[in-house]
Amino acid sequence: GNLHDDLKKIENERGPGINHGKGVAPKSRRILLSVISQFAIVSSAVQGTKQDDWGKVQAMLKGKFFSPVSAIASSRKSTAAGGDAETMFRLCEATFDLASFSPELVSSLFAQLEEGAEANMSRMECMQTLVEGGLSGYTCLSTEINASEDQYLIQWGRLRGALLTLIRSSAHPGLPPLAVEAVVAWINAENHAITMQCQAGPEASSSLFNEAVIGEDMLSAGAMIRVIGEILADLPKRSKRLGFDQIQLLESSRNSISVLQQSMSTVLQTILIDSPMASGDCYVDPRPTVCEAWFLTLFELIEFIEHESGHPQMLCNDPALRYLVSESAAAGLMLLLFPTVKNNVKGIVDIGMSLDGPHMLALMDFLESSFALGPIMLQTIASHLEKTFGISGIPIIGAALFRGGSGGLPPWAVECIPNVFSALFGAFGKDPNNFGKMLVDSMEITLHVNAARFGGVLPGSLFAGPLFKKLSEKTKQEFVQKSLELCAKDTGDAWRRFKVILKQLCGGKKKDSGFNLKPSYTNWECDRI
Repeated sequence: GNLHDDLKKIENERGPGINHGKGVAPKSRRILLSVISQFAIVSSAVQGTKQDDWGKVQAMLKGKFFSPVSAIASSRKSTAAGGDAETMFRLCEATFDLASFSPELVSSLFAQLEEGAEANMSRMECMQTLVEGGLSGYTCLSTEINASEDQYLIQWGRLRGALLTLIRSSAHPGLPPLAVEAVVAWINAENHAITMQCQAGPEASSSLFNEAVIGEDMLSAGAMIRVIGEILADLPKRSKRLGFDQIQLLESSRNSISVLQQSMSTVLQTILIDSPMASGDCYVDPRPTVCEAWFLTLFELIEFIEHESGHPQMLCNDPALRYLVSESAAAGLMLLLFPTVKNNVKGIVDIGMSLDGPHMLALMDFLESSFALGPIMLQTIASHLEKTFGISGIPIIGAALFRGGSGGLPPWAVECIPNVFSALFGAFGKDPNNFGKMLVDSMEITLHVNAARFGGVLPGSLFAGPLFKKLSEKTKQEFVQKSLELCAKDTGDAWRRFKVILKQLCGGKKKDSGFNLKPSYTNWECDRI
């Protein structure tokens, strides 16, 4: 314990951001802090530990835990007033320190516990400071050309990483109660800032959405969404260690699901913003990573409910969960309608984010899982689309996938579409007649002539894209006939063959498409910052 205190004192004497010289780097010191915390927890469980010895260990650990809590609480006034780079740096370092403790301790920070009055006051002050600190940077958004690099915002960008690490560490086994409001506030504030950035136009600069603050070199947008997915994915393992039964496991997921339900509206609005990609290096478009984080997390929610909760029917039977999944799936399908797919109409350009990135891998996996939930989910997704466009929603589903396959999606993402169609066939109850009708209608459905443009779909044009206007009736009929023959077999080999005929229908392999190679998922780790 004394060794850690000495290292912390030396670190403070070196000054903010100086990691060379006497002592060790902050990361090394935090490893020691984590070991001390884990050792104290293990010691409490060892039989034969003297009560006096355990009391001393507990007091020592509590003192170390409340040291950064007090430091954060005491910085609230200066943080709320805007502060300076050094204040934000010290808040960031104290938050990383807090995140180094065991989940048992970190979760207590966010739990509604009855403690001593002074400790409880300090804990609440700490919580409020962290929430306000996490929100403060978003209010500093500037879209003026050549927005200057701000050291305060760079340190705030590091604070985002510290808060992400803290939320990860608080899972014991699920997200604690008081963390819900904080995470929702951070997610919604980020999406509001993204909306303001996009409204400034593709040639605007950005004080926030750049590699120094919110970007791949620091921590990409959507990080707080992503951590919810990580918590859900790790929940079964954590619950097993604590000896939880399935009822307790399901109850532990409630807070994470609540975050998704409360933030869905702002996230989906962000994903579907009508704004072109940034011109050149003006700013880093944050929408793709928000999209990636959302659909990855929704995929993990489905996996958790389907395979771990013991109540797989919940996703269709629970109205709130069904709405969360279906509305997200409908938004994902609408996103596939944004590319113009070479309609050759003068002056018509893409008005949405690029679909060239790992967010499309996440979307394809999510759509496949959503359709695999069956007819009820399919009908609910279709009803959302019908409400948006005022026409039957089922054909729009197929049309969106056709549009993706005919140039709207990168070639590597198109490889996933047959799996989505396979799940879609299952959602039709594996009825070839209804599935075949959907394929026919999807190639013919048009946006109403008096409707407003939606993404790349112009009034009176085909949802599936201009390519399908050129197809002969014979070509369409042959595709549907071959598709139904393969559906009747419903094997892995048959669906691989479906991929071949789908590519032939959509114009074959796209050369010089302008898309990049298949990407890796975004790195959400924060050790480097």
